[in-house]
Amino acid sequence: MLYPSILNRQGEAVVGYDQAITNGGNYATVAQASKPVFNRALLANDYRILGNQGQVLRNNRQLSALDLRRTVTDQFLTAYAAQLQLDFARGLLTQLRQQDRQLRQLVEAGIFKQTQYLSFYLSVRTQEVTVDQNRLAYRRELGTLRALAGVADTALVTLEFLIPPTRRPLAGLLAPAQRWYTLDSQRNLFDRRAVDTYYLPRVSVVADAGITS
Repeated sequence: MLYPSILNRQGEAVVGYDQAITNGGNYATVAQASKPVFNRALLANDYRILGNQGQVLRNNRQLSALDLRRTVTDQFLTAYAAQLQLDFARGLLTQLRQQDRQLRQLVEAGIFKQTQYLSFYLSVRTQEVTVDQNRLAYRRELGTLRALAGVADTALVTLEFLIPPTRRPLAGLLAPAQRWYTLDSQRNLFDRRAVDTYYLPRVSVVADAGITS
């Protein structure tokens, strides 16, 4: 730090600022500690907020599990419907093929016209294409179901729709969703209490310590 000064022959400053206060000749170090007292209400509300956050995390985990379960269930129903459609198409194709053999015999006997048989034969081929399309659709939906359920098997299996003997109450499935609103309301209440407590008069103990040279 530079300061204006006039020195005499002995090198002493006769006019200007004191060197001790202008170029760092004085050193001071001060440390201060403050500790609030009688803050039990504030700490209690903070603990409630932390507890509420823990409950929110646990409830979110349950909601995620419930969402995954609902997604897997929906996909199972979609795959099961595709399987029923495939079974229906296969059954219809089986009946058409049986009729096809009978019509061929009638055509060979001259009872049924060849042109009429060709129209029926086209229906059989169209149904075969429908069966192939339904098989591909079922394989696609089954693959999506396995991906959601974490199953690595790729074989074409038959799904079974089983109704459990005892059903869970609906309130049990919706409990995490309902609890989310309750926890959100509690958090809003604790936040308002924190604001109210922050503006209340508080008593603090302050201690200073330092050195000056």
